[in-house]
Amino acid sequence: MSSAPDSHSSSPIRQLFSRLGYAAQLVQVRLRFVLIVGAIFVLVAAWPRLVHYWDRMMVWTTGASAGERGISSDTEYFCPMCPGVLSAWPEKCPVCKMPLVRRKRGEAALLPEGVVARMQISPYRVQLGGIKTTQVAYLSLLRDVRLMGKVSEGESANERFIDADLSPLDLPLVALDQSAELTVPSAVAAQSISGKVVAIEPKSAPKDVYLLRVQPNESTPTLPAGTQVSILLRTAAADIEPLRSQPRNPPSLDKTSPRGVFLCTDHPSYLHRQAGTCPFDENVLHEHPLLPNQRLEWSCPLHPQARHTVRDECDQCKTGKLLPHIVTYAPAGQVLAVPESAVIDNGAAQFVFVESMPGMFDAVPVELASPVNGYYPVVAGLTPGQRVASSGAFLLDAETRLNPNLAASYFGAGGREGQVASAAQVSASSASPDLLAELKLSPRQLALARQQKICPITRQPLGSMGELVELEVDDREVYLCCEGCRSRVKVASQSAGKTKPAVAP
Repeated sequence: MSSAPDSHSSSPIRQLFSRLGYAAQLVQVRLRFVLIVGAIFVLVAAWPRLVHYWDRMMVWTTGASAGERGISSDTEYFCPMCPGVLSAWPEKCPVCKMPLVRRKRGEAALLPEGVVARMQISPYRVQLGGIKTTQVAYLSLLRDVRLMGKVSEGESANERFIDADLSPLDLPLVALDQSAELTVPSAVAAQSISGKVVAIEPKSAPKDVYLLRVQPNESTPTLPAGTQVSILLRTAAADIEPLRSQPRNPPSLDKTSPRGVFLCTDHPSYLHRQAGTCPFDENVLHEHPLLPNQRLEWSCPLHPQARHTVRDECDQCKTGKLLPHIVTYAPAGQVLAVPESAVIDNGAAQFVFVESMPGMFDAVPVELASPVNGYYPVVAGLTPGQRVASSGAFLLDAETRLNPNLAASYFGAGGREGQVASAAQVSASSASPDLLAELKLSPRQLALARQQKICPITRQPLGSMGELVELEVDDREVYLCCEGCRSRVKVASQSAGKTKPAVAP
């Protein structure tokens, strides 16, 4: 009888717990999505602190030294000269000894001037694809012209000439008094003789065929008229334009001749005589030693044919300042050459893949002459000592064609603003319209702007945004595409006051 009150007293408590459990289940069912979203927001807000604690825990548990610890989880350091070198700590590059540059982790760096794409391939893929490199060097290349002629009689009975038809395409390769190698077929053995070119005359009115006359040497036996003779003419590639106009025979060096300059990795077209930082992007200038066949010279934009060994005024116009540039002198009778297999021609331009460091290749546009015996003579775009991909270059080009954004898919290879990322999209500079001709520029300003071509800040063609802005940097006149670029140029206070619109007086 005494247990009845206890059962009645415990019934409300049981009901209360039952109602609380029901309410908890209701909250769990109704508000579970809200709770999940809230937990996600809390996790995202506290993520940097959690990552910081995790990094500290990993550093102390792995026993890393102070030099191996990164100063931040979202910061890294890379070398502008050797983009494949990365570090979590500010130090010097182990390859070129240049101080590493800080950037956000995973952020792509801008490509230097003259580089339209950059490829980085692992050693396994280099070996699998059979990619091999060849050093760009000077070679003595000879261009051959082979003709078939007939023996004809001269004015005297013993005088003989060999006449052959010459194509207008081969006309620049032939000159008067040029030596010729003659081969007379014979039933027993071919007879080799020598001679020289004595006449080159048009054979028809439209001048689509020329008559080439070769006179054998006096010691040659008299050949019967009508005999077939093979003619071989050899011409050095260095004696054919535009290679013949390249600088040769460098001036002698003295104690005052500079043997090095300082360059910015992103703006190599602007030379500096002293160490420091680039006025356009604050990059540290690196020293660029000149090769034994290179000289530092100055030229006037209005009279580029006149060369000056010291920084002075032009002897012809007596106005303006001379611009410094590096001149490479080719050895006598030799030309800078690359293998035909290293050249990629997309119809609009030709380019090669230069190995900037092991496994990293830069697509560089080049200007080449006609091929000679498996090589392309280089007119502009390369320097001696560079290594180009001579085997497997088409594989590198195929990668850029399949993935045009490849330059931004790995560290240190982000495309510049206004610059194409794929080497397959290179276009000839001659196809762009002359935007500077419509601006009000003096002849000297027009010559300087055409020599500069692009804005050093936006990488856009000068004149594409209207009137130019003239700025003096390191005693050199530089043109910007618009007023918005003025604030992005880091110059000294005395140079900043010399900024003015580039308008002819």
